[in-house]
Amino acid sequence: MQLSETVKLYPTEYQIELIRNTMSEYISTVNNIVSDYTNKDNGNIESVKEIKNIKSISKLTTADVKAKLPSALCNQCIRDAKSIVKKYDKACKEVEKAKKNKKNKRSKRSKKVKGNKSSCFEEIMLLYQ
Repeated sequence: MQLSETVKLYPTEYQIELIRNTMSEYISTVNNIVSDYTNKDNGNIESVKEIKNIKSISKLTTADVKAKLPSALCNQCIRDAKSIVKKYDKACKEVEKAKKNKKNKRSKRSKKVKGNKSSCFEEIMLLYQ
């Protein structure tokens, strides 16, 4: 059985500043990791050289992360970035699937309404809703 204890800390002004700096460094590190991997998927021509140097996010280590943070925090940054990239990839797949389904519905509708002018007008109205 694990026991836990609640402790209230009263940091000095200097310690508060250190905590704030660490928090901002942590957030910017996660944002940088995520932007590197999401830009890789977008195919930006400007960052082709950077893309070649980027490993798979699942193989990212603290040695690859250039941040002024302890290694434990770097590991947490990597875990958080992996989670965000995973959600991003899932959302992109859902958008692609929705686009594909919408395109298929449009092509099926256009096949059904050939020849009838009044139904073509209705079809156009349906497409733009």
